[in-house]
Amino acid sequence: MGNKVCLAPWLHMHSWPNGNVYPCCLTGMEDNIGNLHDKSLKEIWNDEPMRKLRRDFLDGKEPPSCVRCFEQERNGQGSLRNHINRNFEHRKDLIATTNIDGSLDNMHLAYWDFRFSNICNFKCRSCGPQLSSGWYDDTKKIYGGLPNDIPDPKKTINLWEQLEPYFETVEEIYFAGGEPLLMEEHYLILQRLDEMGRHDVRLRYNTNFSTMRYKKLDAFETWSRFKDIEIGASLDGMGPEGEFIRKGMDWQQTLANRERLRNEVPQALFFINCTTGVQNAYHIVDFYKWAVETKFINSPDDFRVNLIQFPLDQRVQVLPEHHKKELSKLYQDVIKFAIDKGAVRVQDQFNPLINFMLEQDLSEQLPFLKQKMETLDRIRNESFTSTFPKLADIMQ
Repeated sequence: MGNKVCLAPWLHMHSWPNGNVYPCCLTGMEDNIGNLHDKSLKEIWNDEPMRKLRRDFLDGKEPPSCVRCFEQERNGQGSLRNHINRNFEHRKDLIATTNIDGSLDNMHLAYWDFRFSNICNFKCRSCGPQLSSGWYDDTKKIYGGLPNDIPDPKKTINLWEQLEPYFETVEEIYFAGGEPLLMEEHYLILQRLDEMGRHDVRLRYNTNFSTMRYKKLDAFETWSRFKDIEIGASLDGMGPEGEFIRKGMDWQQTLANRERLRNEVPQALFFINCTTGVQNAYHIVDFYKWAVETKFINSPDDFRVNLIQFPLDQRVQVLPEHHKKELSKLYQDVIKFAIDKGAVRVQDQFNPLINFMLEQDLSEQLPFLKQKMETLDRIRNESFTSTFPKLADIMQ
């Protein structure tokens, strides 16, 4: 398997709530390879975009639609490509089954990541209506209406029926949203796997960790029977700062849910998946130290830095030079703190953050950031500068 190859096109596809299909969740929104309102998963599997992607990888190319993974890797960060290649190395024989035109005679959906809807109870400042129904009211206030690329409630997709044949062979499922723990389809999948005794399937979550029940169904109760569970809690901060960035979060409820998980699903790997951008560039330091010192995370390595790459105006690269200089020192201090606490991998999170921050100057994006934050402050009756006073100068 070549150094540039990603196994995803041989065992995976990703869909959005509006029906758009992508090779994976990190593909740019402009690079969709089909829509489930027009074609089935099986048809898209061997359509020309997927065939070309496989051919490009086999030719040792970096496909333009895969820029995010290769950018992360150049900064020393782990990538989805790395994850898939590592977890599915035993399926690399699929590459040899590729026809000369890039097609595959069989469809192997071993890794699932299908976003059934954009239902979400949060309206995070780095998100939008495409992946959060919670954003609808604010979007209407700002723009007077909703964009065209959100799910159409009048159109339905028979995605569940299309996935039926692959329950026997699925190996890993990544649940994200919207908020997956508010989606009926998530619980239906868990129930089906539970009934089949397929407790060997790896369950991975990106969840805001706010709600663990849907109607009479309780996630903790079902999770207790699965062997391999990763709960990536999308938490960008603690207390008021965290509640500001992820509007809708109740910090005290988050703490209660963490305790429940610890007691009822002790086999689960819990980690913080911290989406990191301008807003929490400073706060992440205090947040990480708190999480380690209070044992909110079991290990000092259970903290992932998820760099904001889009929208551009929220990248840490937007910050002026004096902030970058101060933050570089603070992040180096965090690494020393973590190593003293026994961490062996956390530098692989904070060093890429430093490298990414210093890689380029995007300060020309500051006016766009300022406009967005001021608009949200106005309609939400909040204050960016009061919440993050160290960044007050970029709002002037």
